[in-house]
Amino acid sequence: MALKKLSRPKFIRDPIHDIIRIEYEVVLDLLNSLPMQRLRRIKQLPFASFVYPGADHSRFAHSLGVYHLSSRMLDQLGIDDERDRVVTQIAALLHDIGHGPFSHLFEGFLKEVKYRPDVREDYCDHEWWTETIIQCDEGIKSLLDSVDGDLRTDVTSVLNRTHQKRILCDIVSSQFDADRLDYMLRDSQFTGVQYGRFDLSWLLRNLSKHCVSISDDDQMREEPERDVIVLDEARGLSCLEEYLLGNLYLYKHVYYHKTVQAAEGMLERILVRAIDLLRDNSELGVKSRALSRIAGNEVMATDEYLELDDNVVMTWLNGWASGQVDDLTLRSISCDLLNRRLFKTRDVTQVKGPAYARLLEALKCAAGERHVDSRYYMIEKDQMRIAYKNLFFFRDKKEPSQEIHLIDRNGQVHQYSAEFANRKIVSQAILGLSIESQLLVVCQPLVSSLDDFLKEE
Repeated sequence: MALKKLSRPKFIRDPIHDIIRIEYEVVLDLLNSLPMQRLRRIKQLPFASFVYPGADHSRFAHSLGVYHLSSRMLDQLGIDDERDRVVTQIAALLHDIGHGPFSHLFEGFLKEVKYRPDVREDYCDHEWWTETIIQCDEGIKSLLDSVDGDLRTDVTSVLNRTHQKRILCDIVSSQFDADRLDYMLRDSQFTGVQYGRFDLSWLLRNLSKHCVSISDDDQMREEPERDVIVLDEARGLSCLEEYLLGNLYLYKHVYYHKTVQAAEGMLERILVRAIDLLRDNSELGVKSRALSRIAGNEVMATDEYLELDDNVVMTWLNGWASGQVDDLTLRSISCDLLNRRLFKTRDVTQVKGPAYARLLEALKCAAGERHVDSRYYMIEKDQMRIAYKNLFFFRDKKEPSQEIHLIDRNGQVHQYSAEFANRKIVSQAILGLSIESQLLVVCQPLVSSLDDFLKEE
């Protein structure tokens, strides 16, 4: 493996982790590559700044933080094989390069317009694009292949959790990984909330590596022994509980905030309207190979996808809001979003079954009477987050378990949802916690109709 260290390590100051150290040339070159630099132009939390003004941090900063925490976890777990370390660090650094503009919002938009250029269903997922960019982008390819011919395959196998050393995958993507550890602390810092804060140093200090064999499938067969990340139960359980609760509360109060959901829904509708117009052979006043591919349900080349970022989309919105197109719907919603004149959000979780169907029909009738198209001015938002995914969750998904492991005072390793965790009062509560709600986001002319229906119910 032709790994070359920098003559002098590169140090980067970070508001969350202080000093981040870069040792290898390939890591520094990847950091400076075009796909990575593009992440500077993609926000970590697209519209959270509408509620929390400081939340303008980027996917780039987050990716750098995940790289740093993967290094700290490798150190703490005593993983000293140079190749394993570099493969994991690179996977951590590149794990988000497949995100489209405004992060997860873009995936929802692609699904809404039924973008599926061939028999595969994964074109909408940023994970698929991450792997595609690693395998197909000439810059990333040449950098990884300059180290050795297998590096791209190994990095990808860590990201899609097929690497033979599962513990490397767990460091990058699991229920207790470098990704979550960073975004929780980073998002808490820049939004100003306290929900996602926890004692990172103590949590990492009490990690170790153990070889265990734990049943993983419906037949309760035991899988071959493998190394797993283990947390000292006596010293670290309270910190783990704080971490799990913090993650759930971040979703409840930040990611699922009603104003954030309204803004995200409006942008998604703007993009849906743009694709509908293109499919009707209307002019948008913008030149975008990617939009044309999406409208035509054609395969996007990697370089076409990488042309997209938040700045590009905001340029479209500015043009549409200023009258670049004749379409009133595209112009009005773009103008409202840019000026934070947002649709209104109502929680309709308690409206079930036939009553919910009647509600939607009533709103569609009200939209017709007010000459607005419910496809663009009425948005359904489903919110679901589980505090902790147990063994049965992964069995239902037919996926290998990603349970968190703890070691007790007797040296026995247990899964977090095992019986011993149920004897802990806070853990028992966490194992049953989830967020599940249904929101309706509607334009101002439909608010009174929605509120009247909810009062009657």
